[in-house]
Amino acid sequence: MEKDAVIIFDAFLNSSLRVEVFKQTLKSAKKLGLPIMVISNFKVPDYLTDQFDYFIYSKDNILFTDSYDKYPSVQFFMDHPHVRYENNTKCYQKHGLSVLSNLKATTKFAENLGFKKFIRIEWDFIISDEDIDLMHEKINDFIKNDKRAHFILNPSNAAGLPNIAYHFW
Repeated sequence: MEKDAVIIFDAFLNSSLRVEVFKQTLKSAKKLGLPIMVISNFKVPDYLTDQFDYFIYSKDNILFTDSYDKYPSVQFFMDHPHVRYENNTKCYQKHGLSVLSNLKATTKFAENLGFKKFIRIEWDFIISDEDIDLMHEKINDFIKNDKRAHFILNPSNAAGLPNIAYHFW
């Protein structure tokens, strides 16, 4: 049976704070009305996995062993209507290999289930209702017109940062 699309999250849920952030992202993504597939290199609470259509646990957390001077820092931030918190810190992107490995594993699994289109959403990107509406339109257009790929750069809730929060293929 051919299926249209599935939402894929590679969720790095190694702390209770990250679980709380992901819960908000998941709640928003569920408004899109598509099946949700999650892969994680960490154990995920049962009450969360009950909310997914598919869950893959991968104990292979493949890490880079070298650091790369090309990416000397990363900016973590949190916006609120009355305050903005920023933290600039060294970043070695050690988890990057797992991201690639997990992307391949989820795509292969989804293909075996019959899915033809994949919507990847960053797990820690809080999605506004306006962006849900925009994504819904873009997803419908993507599926209906059988497009090959689509990237959304700097959605309205990205605070102007260069971020590809959602991509479809």
